Amino acid sequence: MSRLPKAPLIEVIFELRWTSPDQNDQYLHGDLYQLLKDKYPFRESTTGFPIGVFIGAPTHRFRTAANDYPLVQIGPGVLILLCQVRQSIE
Repeated sequence: MSRLPKAPLIEVIFELRWTSPDQNDQYLHGDLYQLLKDKYPFRESTTGFPIGVFIGAPTHRFRTAANDYPLVQIGPGVLILLCQVRQSIE
């Protein structure tokens, strides 16, 4: 991804939230990963807690490499795309 030399922003965030009557979207991250795995092979996940604890919060993250951008996050009722435009304010 190319970066603007004097970009006015540091990060760009897109967040989509939804409600589901049964909150049965716990497998959505697997479907999303099948679409993203070639471009975003590095995965992080929050496990060990009931999925209901994370409603509206990301439980899975997909990146090109550890601590790299862009970042795709998904959880029950939320999808977040985060792109870093530049490193810091100049």
